[in-house]
Amino acid sequence: MRAYDIMTSPVYYVTPNDSIARVRNLFLKHDISSVPVLSEMKPIGMVGEPEIADAFYQAREPIDEFPVSKVMNRNVTSVSPDAIPEDIARELLEKHTKSALVLENEPLGIVTKTNLLDYFVSNYSGKVKVGDIMDRNIRTVRAQHSIFHAIRKMKEEGVNRLVVLDSDIIGVLSMKDVSFASPKVKVAGRQDPAPLALREDIQIQPITVGEVMRDQVYTTTPETDAAKAGRIMLEKHIGSLVVSDGSEIKGMFTKTDIAKYLARS
Repeated sequence: MRAYDIMTSPVYYVTPNDSIARVRNLFLKHDISSVPVLSEMKPIGMVGEPEIADAFYQAREPIDEFPVSKVMNRNVTSVSPDAIPEDIARELLEKHTKSALVLENEPLGIVTKTNLLDYFVSNYSGKVKVGDIMDRNIRTVRAQHSIFHAIRKMKEEGVNRLVVLDSDIIGVLSMKDVSFASPKVKVAGRQDPAPLALREDIQIQPITVGEVMRDQVYTTTPETDAAKAGRIMLEKHIGSLVVSDGSEIKGMFTKTDIAKYLARS
């Protein structure tokens, strides 16, 4: 199989002057997680969940009206229609990105880690167990922490999700959850037509992890066939599974772990 066989098409895109609100709407409407930024139909950047989360973290204010040009990643990763999935996985990992444009004079489609997961599930059944490729370094956060704390931790750790702990696992927080969050704004003064960013009478109230996390936690075991676990992720539209042996958390199984396995194949 090649990039052309596994890519998502058509390509939904934005322009540098479009707003983050439009990006979020495209994500929701088409169940996607990144879009290219085109100028005169040429790719000049990408906007995904990490870019939106990072903008939110830096601004600490509502970002829906921010122009795409202010937050986009200007490094565009692209592959040819004939690229094989294993090579695409290596490219995504080397460039530290979640998606690659499939280009042949113009954008034909996008290959994401979800597309690689689908390919893995269909072609690698019975070849490797979850415990052989899972991430054993479990990154955690508390429900009462602010999402700004969580974003900083994800950035520092280079991961896209955290396990939310109390006395036990109570949820999972991902970049996707954060990218759709909006800060609570308290206006101290009277109604003012000026943009929030220019006003001095507002207070930004931090959102907590517990308010935006997903409290439905899906699990698997180290001995489970990785392709079977991957199918659960596809069916549930999630990017990770908590790996447990019944009494103890052993790790996290994510799309990135699958990409790493494909890159070594």
